[in-house]
Amino acid sequence: MGPTDLLTDVKPFLELSRSAWTVVYKAYQASLDRFVLLKVINPDARHDDELTARFEEEARLMARIQHPNVVSVYGFGRSPNGAYFTAEYIEGMSLAALLAEHRLPPALALYILKAVVAGLQAAHAEGIYHRDLKPANILLSHEGQVKIADFGMASLETDGAGKSEIRGTLAYMAPEYLMEPVPTPASDLFSLGATFFEMLAGQPAFAGKDASGVIEAVLQYDPMRVLEANPYVSDGMKGVCAHLLAKSPEYRFASAHELAEALQDLDADVHPAGAADLKAFFEQPEEVIARLTAPLPALPATPRVASVSPPPAPP
Repeated sequence: MGPTDLLTDVKPFLELSRSAWTVVYKAYQASLDRFVLLKVINPDARHDDELTARFEEEARLMARIQHPNVVSVYGFGRSPNGAYFTAEYIEGMSLAALLAEHRLPPALALYILKAVVAGLQAAHAEGIYHRDLKPANILLSHEGQVKIADFGMASLETDGAGKSEIRGTLAYMAPEYLMEPVPTPASDLFSLGATFFEMLAGQPAFAGKDASGVIEAVLQYDPMRVLEANPYVSDGMKGVCAHLLAKSPEYRFASAHELAEALQDLDADVHPAGAADLKAFFEQPEEVIARLTAPLPALPATPRVASVSPPPAPP
């Protein structure tokens, strides 16, 4: 099926978002009787070759990652109106939208984090850095699935294009990335740490009145003092978050795989939570919060030691 055939088959009917250079629709693909996400170049930007190349690169990079925690790309191409691609449509909301309404119990935050880490592992295994991990780019289905979306800022490890260009959202950028915008696994992990903090604390890790204020916060402010005062968050979770938000990349986890292994040690800190609990949270958040924050069964007399301790304080 060629590009023109695909657009003939896919009918947009609801605009979901619009930026300076793209428009995103919920669309219906008649031949397969399914809803899809249709992303197109904004008509005002369709003659911009650089934007078109980046747009098509987003589709190629997403198509390389085959993982249940990453939004799947179905097809892409160009029409007389510009470039486009179709992707998996997630019936639900973004993590950002959910956090605007509710503060998550730590057990659900851990479930979401584990799912995002699994998707990030798959991306990094392909040499792809997301460069804009944040709650707005994490999608939650009504069935409790978790998906990383929007690779519009992403780049390949082996590709020099864009490596000297700051891409992403300031409040989620790693300190070293702000100074020298070369993407690394550590910079993606810092963004993930800021997202994890927001799930646990109910507020952004870094904020400011303007862009310079946000940059100063990322470079200088330690948000962990807020999280330390939260009695519902275990020491193990605080330790993981502190490592992810370390100002120096050498104090963070070496890889998403290492982070995934550390997260397994946190299971004993919370009630088990999964897709069914996230699905229920959409419908009855107070009931789920009460259930997942109830006291855990008594632990053995032998004290547990957190597997991840906070990173050393900066000199």
